[in-house]
Amino acid sequence: MTGGGLYIAISANPTIINCIFSGNYAGGTGDYDGGGGIGNVRGEPIVKNTVFCGNQAVYRGGGVMNRSIYEIHPDFINCVFFGNHSSNGGGMANVGPQGTDAEIINCTFSKNQANNGGALYNYVNVDLTIRNSIIWDNIGNYGKNIYNGRNFFDSDPTLTSSCMNGGLNASPWVYNVIEDGIDLCRIQDGGGNTYDNPNFPTGSDGVWTSGAIYNSSTCQSVLTNTNSSWITNELVGNFINPDTSQCKHFYIVSNTATTIIVWGDITSIAHGNDYYQIFDYNLTSNSTNCIDAGDNNIISESYDIAGNIRKIDGNGDQTVTVDIGAYEYAP
Repeated sequence: MTGGGLYIAISANPTIINCIFSGNYAGGTGDYDGGGGIGNVRGEPIVKNTVFCGNQAVYRGGGVMNRSIYEIHPDFINCVFFGNHSSNGGGMANVGPQGTDAEIINCTFSKNQANNGGALYNYVNVDLTIRNSIIWDNIGNYGKNIYNGRNFFDSDPTLTSSCMNGGLNASPWVYNVIEDGIDLCRIQDGGGNTYDNPNFPTGSDGVWTSGAIYNSSTCQSVLTNTNSSWITNELVGNFINPDTSQCKHFYIVSNTATTIIVWGDITSIAHGNDYYQIFDYNLTSNSTNCIDAGDNNIISESYDIAGNIRKIDGNGDQTVTVDIGAYEYAP
């Protein structure tokens, strides 16, 4: 199956803005199977201000799969990829052989999981460009963050003004396929990168006092912890892993003092007595390595994914500079 949430076919060039792809599934292990959220085969979509969370693909691209035998240039701007899962590319898979050259600008990837490439899987002649983005704390056996593979053609993504664990090609965060003793696939340094912790806010956690209840008329699930005392709607826009024994995250639509509502049917995931954790991926005053650290020359959007002004003086140095990641810090 190609595209659990959306299938983009040959030569289609849609613009996708302000969407949430959550809890979608793409089965199959065929050459064009994949893309739990979006399966893109030879299309060139422009995707902006969009959330990919809790999606799964059996083969490739838990959040998104870009697949083409011809050169394509899909763009992802101000997008977040949290808690998606696949065998190859938990967040996104880019597969050639003739140049699946996606451009990723001001995006954030975290807590995605795959065997190969927790955040990104690049295979066969993929010259991916990553700019002003955060790739942090993803989960993978071969490349916790990024897997770069080849089959006669190298995959050489470029990282510019971005934040990533460990270092440019540091194991175990990046896995580069080696053939005949030669490391032919490597991330190229575009300059301005940081490898320090972005210091996302510390989220709360707890245990559900009952299992999730799904409302088919709203396509939302209600989660309950009668021991909590949240402020009404204080959690809106955050993400929750409803059972920390697995990786999937879901977008919080609303909350009361004791309940949380998320998109999708998660009754098979969240049960009574399951341990949960809430995540906030905004920048804080401690995110000094990401605040005013991006490249102004490559941004085209006036606002971030949350609707905040995209470029401000966040560190008080009297210079207006874009932040790294999908969320702009507002002091």
